Amino acid sequence: MTNRRSERYAGEIRREIGEIITEEVKDPRMKLVSVLEVVPAADLSSARVYLTTINDNKEEVIAVLNKAKGFIRRELAKRLKARQIPELIFVMDDSIAYGIKMTGIIAKQIESDEKAAKNRPPLDESIYEK
Repeated sequence: MTNRRSERYAGEIRREIGEIITEEVKDPRMKLVSVLEVVPAADLSSARVYLTTINDNKEEVIAVLNKAKGFIRRELAKRLKARQIPELIFVMDDSIAYGIKMTGIIAKQIESDEKAAKNRPPLDESIYEK
């Protein structure tokens, strides 16, 4: 499959899995799950599905999705009208949470630096004169 075609197929899978998880899977924990990316294998036999959620128990979310994997693949087959649907491998992606954490750390450091700058004595500018 060409790279462009593979990307388009991955995008369709991502969109459909997102809809299936939020609308068809009858579990209230799935309402807070988002599909970030789908990366199919070169031979399309499998696809990694990267997810994010605001649920605290991410392992539980993965367990529910693994249990519903057969249902999700059947729904994908109906919606995509494809003969072969890749085996789905669900992976929790914590990069968004990590980014939020790092943004908070950086903001605290900037605030600390600004406080330190205000408390610093003024520079003796006489050392810069001719």
